[in-house]
Amino acid sequence: MYTLLFYSSSRKGLFLFGLWAALQLMLFPAHGQTTGPDSAKTDSVVQMDSLQQARLIQELMANRTADLLREAQLQAQLMALEEEKQARAQQMLREMDSLRGVTEGAAVAPFEDTLFFLYAPVGAFTAQDRAEHVRDQLNEIVETETGFVPDSLRIIISEGNYDLVYLDQMILSITPFDAAWAENTQKALAQGYLEQIQLSVVDYEDAYGTLQILKRVGIVALLLILIGLGYKYLNKLFQWGDDRILNWSRRRMKGLKLRNYEFLSVEQQEQVVHWVLIVVKWIIIAVLLYLVLPVLFSIFPATKGLAQTLFSYVLDPLKSFAWGFINYIPSLITIVVILVITYYFDRFLRFLAQEVEQNKLHIPGFYSDWSMPTYNLLKIITYTFAFVMIFPNLPGSDSNIFRGVSVFFGLLISLGSSGAISNIIAGLVITYMRAFKVGDFVKIGETEGVVIEKSMLVTRLRTIKNEDVTIPNVSILNGATINYSSQTDEKGLILNTEITLGYEHRWEQVHELLIGAAKKTENVKAEPAPYVLQTALDDQFVRYEINAFTDIAEIADRTYSSLHANIQSAFREAKIDLLAPQYEVEHPWPDTPGRKKPTE
Repeated sequence: MYTLLFYSSSRKGLFLFGLWAALQLMLFPAHGQTTGPDSAKTDSVVQMDSLQQARLIQELMANRTADLLREAQLQAQLMALEEEKQARAQQMLREMDSLRGVTEGAAVAPFEDTLFFLYAPVGAFTAQDRAEHVRDQLNEIVETETGFVPDSLRIIISEGNYDLVYLDQMILSITPFDAAWAENTQKALAQGYLEQIQLSVVDYEDAYGTLQILKRVGIVALLLILIGLGYKYLNKLFQWGDDRILNWSRRRMKGLKLRNYEFLSVEQQEQVVHWVLIVVKWIIIAVLLYLVLPVLFSIFPATKGLAQTLFSYVLDPLKSFAWGFINYIPSLITIVVILVITYYFDRFLRFLAQEVEQNKLHIPGFYSDWSMPTYNLLKIITYTFAFVMIFPNLPGSDSNIFRGVSVFFGLLISLGSSGAISNIIAGLVITYMRAFKVGDFVKIGETEGVVIEKSMLVTRLRTIKNEDVTIPNVSILNGATINYSSQTDEKGLILNTEITLGYEHRWEQVHELLIGAAKKTENVKAEPAPYVLQTALDDQFVRYEINAFTDIAEIADRTYSSLHANIQSAFREAKIDLLAPQYEVEHPWPDTPGRKKPTE
């Protein structure tokens, strides 16, 4: 029988149990069954019992089958609820993960000391409303006459929430959403909040007790006395040090001079040393007071925040500077690398320019006098490109103020430097035109002189009268330029002057006299030889032009003067007047007797 009951734990077991019982009734008689006249009644009873037993077994099987079906339905419902619960939890976690970076928690700070933060709303109450409610409830508790009893603060579970209750006063309700925000269980989170509140309230009551206040007053009085004594003896120490340093300085001070100019006399040096000592003294006193005042304020809880504020005025900028410098190190390394590369690239360009300038390196179609201007142009381009690369790495380059100032200066430069830019472009064009170089004797407009300076903006000439004339490059580009020195190293500059003589003089003699006078002139080259041109045959006279070569153009005025003097001497010796024949003048020639008066 017990074996049959074991098999009845399932529908298959019940079916086997029924089948087995029917076979027992058909194959084996009941225990103690006999044959004979009285056995019919007994067989009838046994058969009725067997039928009833079979009926009961069938009912039992039907009930068991229904229970199993109901159990399966309930299990399916439980699994569906659990899956739905997990899906809601996952959805809630995803929502919270998306809100963590943008949601600011509401600080629960009942005694100017933040205990924890609340993020989740409850019903119509926002997180800030909940935080203010906790603060107000704790302030009411500490203001009661009975004081705070830590054991009266307990946790009560109500409708799936963990409530913090003090006596019969609701402090805070921790919801599953709060636990999810904290990534903790409701029970652990509630227990942590409870302990934090208990500790904070106890510390607050201890801090504002009468005995504690008296002790703090005593500490403040002691510190004030020490401050007064320290200030007194610090002044004496500085006075002693001031006297010693001034005495030492007076023995060694000789005044500060640079060549013949005296920057500071001995008395002025003494005043500077005394002033520096006074400044150092007050800086030290100010620093000490700044360090002492926060200590005084931190003694009383009510002014503790002020102490932290005073410290923060110094520590926060220092921390900000330190962290800013640490965070700026990668950008600083980038700037250093860019500057190093730019510096060595500039040196490479300078080396190439010097090689070309000294004719050690020849580039077809590139003149040596172009080397340094080209180097300067490439240098500007290189450093401009480097600055463009460095600019995004400068501190504050992405701020609106920095951008505004940059735009302002850019606009100011663009509007105010239009003329300068024109001169710079003209200077570049003049450089590559090779119209002249420094040291050439040129004529620009109406100005003649030696080029003493060429820049990107202007060109400076020094005239024969030692006058320095500055000419904008735009004016040079827009006008004509005569270079007297361009051929002096090869053929030479041709100096020419013109005379007029009548037809009565033989032209061969005139040519000989002019060429002779030119050869006697200083700074006139023998080769190519001077020559004469008859430039015109007028009605009364002939025009003769003497041409002579010189390789020193910058003193052409002196050479002209010497040539004119030699021409006068030559014609005077030849008894020929350098006059136009419209009029004839009789001169007393003391050394030429018998000279006839010419007819008009």
